[in-house]
Amino acid sequence: MFVRKALLCLSLQATFAAANPSAADQFKSPPRPPELNFAIGKLRWVRHYRLIPDASVTTSYVQQDIADLAAKGAGGFELLPFYAYGNPTDATPPTDWNTYGFGTEAFRNVFDIALQAAVDNSLLMDFSLGASQGQGTPAEAGTEGLSVHLQLGVMTVRSGSSIIASVPEPQNLTGTLLSGGGFMHGLTNAEKGNLKGVIAGRIIKESKSNSSAMTTKVTIDEDSIVDLSPYVNGLDLDWKVPAGNDTWKIFAFWEGFTNQVSCSGGINGTTTIQRGSLAVDHFSKAGAKLHTKFFDDHILTGEATKTNLRVNGRYAWEDSMELLLVLPWTRGFLERFESAHGYSLVKYLPLLFNKGNSWARTYTPYAEEYEYGAYTTDHVSIHNANYQQTLSECYQEYLDYHVEWAKSHGIEFSTQVSYNLPMSFLNEIPSVDGPEGESLGFEDILDAYRSLSGPAQLSGKSDISSEVGAVFQPAYSQTIPELLLSIKKSYAGGLTTMVIHGMAYSGPYVQTTWPGYQPFSYGTTDSWSRIQPAWRHMDDVLGYLGRNQHILKSGKPRIDLAIYQSNSAWTAACIYDSDNLQAKGYTYNFLGPQNLQLPAASASNGVLSPDGPSYKALIFLNNTQIDEEVLSKVREFDRAGLPVFFVGEVQPLPLSSRPNEPYNTSVLVEQLIAHGTNIHHVKRNYDLPAALAKARITPRVQFSSPNSSIFSIYRTETQSRNDYVWLFNNANATFSSAPSFQVGKDMVPFLLDAWTGDTRPIGQYSFSNTGMRIPVRLQPYETIIIGFRPLTGKRQSWVTHTSGAVKAVSYTVDGRLYASIKGPSRVRINNTTDRALDAVVPSPTSLKLWNLEIQDWKGDPNDTTSIGTQISTHKFENQFLRPWKSISPELENVSGIGTYTTNFTVPDIEDIGAYLSVGPIFNTLRVWVNGYLVGPFAADNAAVDISNYIRRGKTNIVKVEVSTTLYNRIRAEMNDTMCMGYPLSLMAPDYASAGSQPYGLMGPVFLDWVVNKILE
Repeated sequence: MFVRKALLCLSLQATFAAANPSAADQFKSPPRPPELNFAIGKLRWVRHYRLIPDASVTTSYVQQDIADLAAKGAGGFELLPFYAYGNPTDATPPTDWNTYGFGTEAFRNVFDIALQAAVDNSLLMDFSLGASQGQGTPAEAGTEGLSVHLQLGVMTVRSGSSIIASVPEPQNLTGTLLSGGGFMHGLTNAEKGNLKGVIAGRIIKESKSNSSAMTTKVTIDEDSIVDLSPYVNGLDLDWKVPAGNDTWKIFAFWEGFTNQVSCSGGINGTTTIQRGSLAVDHFSKAGAKLHTKFFDDHILTGEATKTNLRVNGRYAWEDSMELLLVLPWTRGFLERFESAHGYSLVKYLPLLFNKGNSWARTYTPYAEEYEYGAYTTDHVSIHNANYQQTLSECYQEYLDYHVEWAKSHGIEFSTQVSYNLPMSFLNEIPSVDGPEGESLGFEDILDAYRSLSGPAQLSGKSDISSEVGAVFQPAYSQTIPELLLSIKKSYAGGLTTMVIHGMAYSGPYVQTTWPGYQPFSYGTTDSWSRIQPAWRHMDDVLGYLGRNQHILKSGKPRIDLAIYQSNSAWTAACIYDSDNLQAKGYTYNFLGPQNLQLPAASASNGVLSPDGPSYKALIFLNNTQIDEEVLSKVREFDRAGLPVFFVGEVQPLPLSSRPNEPYNTSVLVEQLIAHGTNIHHVKRNYDLPAALAKARITPRVQFSSPNSSIFSIYRTETQSRNDYVWLFNNANATFSSAPSFQVGKDMVPFLLDAWTGDTRPIGQYSFSNTGMRIPVRLQPYETIIIGFRPLTGKRQSWVTHTSGAVKAVSYTVDGRLYASIKGPSRVRINNTTDRALDAVVPSPTSLKLWNLEIQDWKGDPNDTTSIGTQISTHKFENQFLRPWKSISPELENVSGIGTYTTNFTVPDIEDIGAYLSVGPIFNTLRVWVNGYLVGPFAADNAAVDISNYIRRGKTNIVKVEVSTTLYNRIRAEMNDTMCMGYPLSLMAPDYASAGSQPYGLMGPVFLDWVVNKILE
């Protein structure tokens, strides 16, 4: 009787047992982070973005939602009081926010109950530091610490004119700044503020911008600029314009509060809390103090709350910076700038009022933009760059205070660092405990993720998160494979923790029908909770994600290349505009100028950050900007033997704005290239792989032929000496190859199955000059994890080569090597012994006819106030696999759970086995064979070995359970579906224009028969 491999993972884990367990030892049920002092449970370190509409929610449902998360294996949740996204349209709140608004007693009660539920269910709780995105706090207008900006007043005058007039007041703002773009509160209440300076300059030329904003570019003669402060008395100007035949501009600069609302208050509120929240100053310690003091005074007031927070709190959190400002600013900015850069910024302030310094580089503040001064070839003024540097330093104070405040409560601080505003994204990432990105804003562009993970990994952070899953498409239309694909791309970019968007409150809410409260007006995905049919299988999904994250956080990262990103501002764009490095197997991420000044940014023995990512080379791309501090680090790296590559040219960025500075860094780089020991220069990105190979810099995972679809993540554990490699096929095509892994010949490979938690040794591999070759086959968008452990004792026999019809090579539970074959085959064992194998194997069996039972999920047609799900059943027999709506017209609008059953006969052949393939999976799926649950079954079209569950020579039963989204049902009932008093047909008209989704098991489903042959 052939003994198969079902329990092999247990024997492997036994060999791993140690006083200090490795990530592989804990793979089946990953523990909580060791710094958290409470019980280890079966928790997958995936967090959910937990949205509540306001503090009127029924708290028993809040408790149930949190318990549901724990039951499905989540690691924690993020409590976000949504308040209609801050209610940017100032619509009448659906409930009385004077009673249920942010910071009220009712809100504190919800916060305490949610935190206690986290304790009761052994979960971690993150929380937003304010209503909606957490960027404001209840405060009276004019309170120090609220958001400040700089506005511009402009007057046009002719040469020779005598100007006796008031200083020009701030210009009218554009409609977008006043409206907030429809998703933020606008600047309708911005104050004029205080006058900070007045200058004038002569116009050289004016021209219309080529951008869609249709702004006018005004070029000013820098040498003509006059400081008009001596001619200003109070707010009155008395000045004679120099003679000539020219036109001049007079500029006045006004510093004042934006008074931007971050969350509306209640109707006719009379107290500070009832009037809602205002955005805080994100560029000062004063803003951070105001932000956190409100929490101390109004939320974290009870001793039980503080204790629970220390035990089960994880992060105080803030969302991406959705703040409107004419020009981002703070009190004392001019003085701070002059101290840092050695000159006054006032002369150059007109340069700063441009689209590039607006929210997301999108909202031009005024109809005119100005230029003059020293420019780099990308038209960025050095003064603008210096402004952004100082602004980033001010933001740093804001972050630092939040980190210290969180530490005082025994938690940490997480935020989506700096992006949307003109600051050095990469430079600020190391400052926070938990840097976070998001799939929506980053658009799943891997270089955007690499810009986040590079500085985070260099600074030793393992928890690099993403708010993942939000897509601008109808709610309840996102599938689990779509969600997983976004998550896999986040992992491939170096992110390690997923905060899934989202889990909306599931209880009753005012003027809301089934399926319950939905944030973002049904226009954004998605609410993952028991409301969704897929929730039945969500523990499989969270288990898979948690195990991946467990490996992706283990040990230390190993990255092949560091690419310098001089423009360290956030961008959702491709930065390295070629796939030639990826195709060769090189891994890389990005580092900013200040990242190279971190303590970990040291080089020794030709490696950058040997105790961290262990980069093999540092690369400067074409037209990069480099200053003297970075250049000094490059010289240091060169002396330490680190290969440094310059591609193309270096931009001639002045070292400073001080007068009499004759040199620029491009000349110094040319000298370094000419005389450096380990400095290399290539003309184009195209030449880079060949130059790396010539310098003997090879990837840790190398492919025999170029393939740009396979991404790898490499981790090393120092104590156990285990290595782990995560592979992802980012293509809609199967990948088959035998990549080479840079590991020693004293290592033994094993496979870690993130879906099941099983670990088992790999039976086929060979050694090469560069390491170990392992054949892998990855289905479209599939991931696998390969581990390497030190050899202890004698190496088990293994297969080095196969030919013919070999399906797989593995080991039995007692460690015997075997091959699964489909016909005549040959194998080479231990690279010394050849074996010929043969067997008569039946052709694959197609499973075509199925019995089908469908659970139809819908609301109660007799009670529109109920949010409970009603389930009815549809049954069909002997059905071919096709979409439900093709089976019967009555299934056109059905959403729910489908259960398929059929029979098959196993041929009466000794040692027969089978692989089950179910075809593409629409949403989620579970499989039973003869009553035994197979899996969990991977949601990426993989074939699964069911040899342990089949009965030879007998009739066998297979059952397949699939889930759907709720989209088809909601689409059919959109005219009767309400949320907060608004009909779905009004909130999300896309439901009417889009077709229904194709639900069901589509197939083809077939059994691929094999015969298992013992080799030794």
